[in-house]
Amino acid sequence: TRRVVKSVFKGEGQPTSTHTLIDIQKWEPLFEYQEFWWNRNATGEHEYKAKPLYSVGDILWVRESGRIINHNWDSFPTVEVLYLADESKSKPINVPPRFFNYPRWIKKQQGIPNGIFKEACRTWLKVTNVRAERIQAISWNDAIVEGIDRELDGTGWMYYGPERIEGNGDPRVAFKQIWDSIYTDDAVSFYANPWVWVYRYELCDRPEGWNA
Repeated sequence: TRRVVKSVFKGEGQPTSTHTLIDIQKWEPLFEYQEFWWNRNATGEHEYKAKPLYSVGDILWVRESGRIINHNWDSFPTVEVLYLADESKSKPINVPPRFFNYPRWIKKQQGIPNGIFKEACRTWLKVTNVRAERIQAISWNDAIVEGIDRELDGTGWMYYGPERIEGNGDPRVAFKQIWDSIYTDDAVSFYANPWVWVYRYELCDRPEGWNA
């Protein structure tokens, strides 16, 4: 997964508004002490640090599409969830207090807004690697890992732009179109070639003590 480098910190993590996203994108990173530093001040010391949102070892939960198929609002509220990816059903899940106002999507057994809530998660990922690179440095294989699919007839790769390209032979072309549809600011377009965080994950078991 790739995310634009944009969280800029000065010194030991104190936020600064002096330098913008565009500024940091003009600099080259200095990879020292397994940290990501950009630029040096007049005395040659590290000046600004961009901190990735996630670090190696962090556990992330995966949000996916789902809807409520049953609910019990008697003594202790519970719900059951249908996971739309494979039509599987959850066991009864305790309703978290933030939903004790009995929202409409529970009452009417509808789709869950913005995907399942944390307590209904069934997939976890462990961050195994974080690095910074230019977006145009994405490899053929990495574009496929990002989720680019082949055409149904197997003749090429899917194209996600406004105009269809017949016989697209490069998954990176498709990735470029997806990137530009998400990041519409010219400063971080694929053409601008911004620095991005590249995260690697692996599936992991339910974390011990997971609060759900």
